[in-house]
Parts: sequence; C-alpha cells; structure tokens
Amino acid sequence: MLAGIISDYIFGWDRSSQSYSFSNSVKAGHGFWMYAYEDAEIQAHSTKPVDVYITTLSEEWNTIGLPYYQNQSKDGVMVQNSSAVFTWSQAVTSELINNYMFGWDSMSQSYSFSDTFIPGNAYWLYAYQSCVLKREV
Repeated sequence: MLAGIISDYIFGWDRSSQSYSFSNSVKAGHGFWMYAYEDAEIQAHSTKPVDVYITTLSEEWNTIGLPYYQNQSKDGVMVQNSSAVFTWSQAVTSELINNYMFGWDSMSQSYSFSDTFIPGNAYWLYAYQSCVLKREV
C-alpha cells in the first residue's frame, strides 16, 4: 500500500459467513474498510463498464460501496428479486430489505443512518432475502 499513509490491511464483510475478513482486492458494489494515518483519497478503476447495477445482496447483513462517482439517494434505487422490480419504498414494505442503512462517520467516529450512498463510503444494509440493487434509469 502507500507506505505511511494507509494500513496494509483491507477489511471486508463476508456475506456468506456473516463475518469480517481480510481482503487483498476490492469488489465493485461491496463495502471495505482500511485505516488511514492521514487524509487520503483512494481510487479504484475498472475496465468493466458499469451500467445501472450496484450490487447483489445476500440474505442478512451486507456492506455496500457505490461503484459510481456520483451520490445516489436510496429513493432512486430499484430492488429486484426473482419475481419483480421494486422501488426502495416498495422493497421495504414487501420485506425484501430494511429501510435503515447506516455507515461510518469518520468525523464523529461513529455509525450514522444515511439516506444517500456517497462514493468512497461503505454502508450496512440488512436484506430479508437475496436481491439486486440497481440505479433507477
């Protein structure tokens, strides 16, 4: 990594085992954590074009990292399961996902609820069943 700026370790959330794990790579749509000794901006580039796909959620807890450079309100996210596509609100009412999403606030060093995905931040979201998050087009 960048010597003296960030830690050598990346922590991810294993959605299958519902536990933290060390990671040597990052995956678009997943949230990861790393310790920075000073303010730094980390950029990851992909050769794969990203359209409306955000991430696939497993049943139970998931971490999400937005694979875009623009903020995304959760109200502009569509949720798809094996039978239909729902707005965020419909997905909550249909018990596909929990309405509350929260992320780490680096200023207060605590978790906080959020209604917006911000690129570079990771968010927790509970899914009651497997589904896919997509941007509204």
